[in-house]
Amino acid sequence: MSAIPMATNFVPSIGTDRARNLMAHRVTLVASRPTRSSVQGRCGQIAVATRRDGRMAFTNYITQSHHDLEALTGKFDRPWLWALTIAIWILQLIWSALWLSRFEMGLLEWVRRSLTVRHQVPLLRKPV
Repeated sequence: MSAIPMATNFVPSIGTDRARNLMAHRVTLVASRPTRSSVQGRCGQIAVATRRDGRMAFTNYITQSHHDLEALTGKFDRPWLWALTIAIWILQLIWSALWLSRFEMGLLEWVRRSLTVRHQVPLLRKPV
């Protein structure tokens, strides 16, 4: 017997008709998953925006944490906290795109990389 149990080992315990329907449903779900190209076509701009946000993840994390600390003072109730968090995230997406159009990386990413390699890494984006 293999170390990893196969799905067929569990199927008979459910019942034959029910098991066949369950397996057919799983096959349908797997076969109907969107392809990578269709997802990129629909969500391409969101993917690009979040990729930029990811390149500035450390800077954005510290910024978000700072605002969350302010929120913990009790000035806001839960719906306002959700709205504030989403608004800050949208602003960070916009800010990341603007910042990365001029610079190679986020400010805190630059500081961390410069300290790691022990010399100043270029921050400005090279003109194309």
